[in-house]
Amino acid sequence: MQSLKNTLPGKYSENVNYIQDEKGNYILDAVLLEKASTDSNPEEYNRLMDIAKFNEITDIKAWNNEPISYDKGTFTLGTFKDENGSKKLRAGYTLVSGKVDNPSENKDLSTSGNNEVYYLWLMNETSVASTLAHELYVHVWNYIKGTGYTHQDENINNQSEYFESKAKQNYEERKNEK
Repeated sequence: MQSLKNTLPGKYSENVNYIQDEKGNYILDAVLLEKASTDSNPEEYNRLMDIAKFNEITDIKAWNNEPISYDKGTFTLGTFKDENGSKKLRAGYTLVSGKVDNPSENKDLSTSGNNEVYYLWLMNETSVASTLAHELYVHVWNYIKGTGYTHQDENINNQSEYFESKAKQNYEERKNEK
């Protein structure tokens, strides 16, 4: 839960907590989160509210380099070689439920029927906040809004840069307040 709080400005983070729903799932407490609302909320807060209020569950999972199963097979987080043989880091990944009408092609579907966000837990807190913001406020949010959410879709990379930067800034400000 702390990693999620780190993606938001400090005054909003105290209203981030989870509750258990009638099916036994642990979900964000949207009622508590909404109490932090002001006349001028930051966009990352607005997007988290949209995710919390949406009628699908988004699981957030800290992960190591163990294989993750999805509809097309498995993948891992951590370092890998891309199609050109360059070494890359996959710090996070989003699998979607497949239940939302969404124009993105090449959807990677979860096997649980929920949206699933994975992040590499071996990173420092700044990187975790940045990765979670990228996966939640860009990929999940665009998916549930029915707009393109993969890196092949328009504006995703610009949104990614913005929310990653905001999460780093929010975390650093919170760290300096302590």
